[in-house]
Amino acid sequence: MRFTTKVLIVCILSFLSSAAPAQKRVEASLSATLVSKFMWRGVEDGNAAIQPELNVAWRGFYINLWGSHGLMNNTGENWAVNELDVNIGWEYKGLTIGLGDEFITWGTSPPKYFYFKQGGNHVLEATVGYDWGFFAAQWYTNISGTPECYEDEKGRLRHAYASYLELSAPFRLGGLDWEAQVGIVPYNSHDWYEGANSFCVNQLSLKVSKDLSLSKSFQLPIFGHLVVNPVLNQVHFVLGLSFGI
Repeated sequence: MRFTTKVLIVCILSFLSSAAPAQKRVEASLSATLVSKFMWRGVEDGNAAIQPELNVAWRGFYINLWGSHGLMNNTGENWAVNELDVNIGWEYKGLTIGLGDEFITWGTSPPKYFYFKQGGNHVLEATVGYDWGFFAAQWYTNISGTPECYEDEKGRLRHAYASYLELSAPFRLGGLDWEAQVGIVPYNSHDWYEGANSFCVNQLSLKVSKDLSLSKSFQLPIFGHLVVNPVLNQVHFVLGLSFGI
């Protein structure tokens, strides 16, 4: 059984390597985004935040580090204002397959990062999606982690395996870049997505962005993001600035 598993893994890796685009050199990018409010899949997760991001890609494989650090405490609230995500995956043409580890901090005392047992603050999420250019669909499912668990009627800890489907369509209008998004929770998330305890649409959003030319060699990307959450009966408008190298 172990031999068969090893052979299968080798075959899959060989296929991915042969199918990957001929990107011989490693490509990397570093950026940071300043947002007036931390929004995540239709849910408000904190106040103003700085969100750094590092991307490294080679032959279709990628590693992504993404973080969010709240600039202001949410007094009286126990929200996840700090987060660090480590994502790995593979892209081929429009297809994306990935696996991500989300480390989420609640309250003011940061938990131990290298603690992966029950009671830790890590959530492992799998994703698959396809981008046709004019339309994209991405599916996410939690596969492990205490934060996404819930207690059943007998007090036993159960995994919610919360999932999310995100549909998006980019377009250009009036000299600006736009993107319309719809977020769907397909079944009971047990409040992983706040208030989404059955099939529902918890996000209807419209994002508009533009690069502001401050000089011949420097542009400042700025965006506005209107987010409507029908489940929570909330509307948010977020302003963001991005800096990249």
